[in-house]
Amino acid sequence: MITTQETRTRVRPVAGGRTGGWLLALSPLGYAAVIATMAGVYAGVGAFGSITRAQMDELGAGWFGSHLLVMLAGWVPAAGAVLIALALLDGEIRSGRWAAWATVALGAVGAITAIPDLVASAQLQDFTTATLGEDPRWGTSTSLLPLTFGACILQLVLLCAALWLSRTLRTTGLVMGVISLAVLVVVLFAAPYVPPFAIALLGCPVGIAWLRGLRSARRGPAGLS
Repeated sequence: MITTQETRTRVRPVAGGRTGGWLLALSPLGYAAVIATMAGVYAGVGAFGSITRAQMDELGAGWFGSHLLVMLAGWVPAAGAVLIALALLDGEIRSGRWAAWATVALGAVGAITAIPDLVASAQLQDFTTATLGEDPRWGTSTSLLPLTFGACILQLVLLCAALWLSRTLRTTGLVMGVISLAVLVVVLFAAPYVPPFAIALLGCPVGIAWLRGLRSARRGPAGLS
């Protein structure tokens, strides 16, 4: 667990949550798989909203499979954030507990709500309009994008807040927290312009910093950033 003794730099050494660190650090690989899959499945297909009935029939299981892969890729950084937050709570931190608990709660809610989103994506395969974009269900699905995407970014913001407030990874928590907050604002107003893999790009440095902190903690008391 995280020690309660403060070093001369007043930074807490970290321990535990190794799996969470690796999940965040390697999360870009999941989205790399998504991009490669999308390139193959949707070759010759334009924007999703312009998909015709004939094109959807040709996609077949590829439509559902690609959306399932996107969901799984999103779960990886979310699970990593939850595991690190739990490690912080296990260390009995005094400051930032609310942010750590919020990180866990938001991760659980995100994992649960992702399933209905996946079901909705599967149901869209039976659209009867000229294009997918003309189906009312497609409009509803895209209108929820800023909320679902924003919740994923918010989870990282909360984790960074917990890392900073608990004096565990002060510099990483502050820098990545500010950057994640800026991305969150953009998502809320222009979600289509932010690629989904932004979640992994934001979480990766946090995961690397956490793993470096674990390594430093094994070597003895040292200030972490």
